[in-house]
Amino acid sequence: MVKREIHLFETNGECHHRYHELLKEARFWNGASQYWLAHECKVIASKLLNGDITALHETVKSEEFYRKTKRS
Repeated sequence: MVKREIHLFETNGECHHRYHELLKEARFWNGASQYWLAHECKVIASKLLNGDITALHETVKSEEFYRKTKRS
């Protein structure tokens, strides 16, 4: 029988919560036509999913990726 490795989300609830926050932010930015901001959220979320705990305190730099749209 193969022993299953424990994932970061099972031991650290804060990481799991932040992961879901980032996915929610990505959906919001996609809906606001800010695709680069959504992409940055997804990149940080994927780092957490892959077990990189340093991504927990990374922030999305909105001043770099915000683009003017017809809506804004």
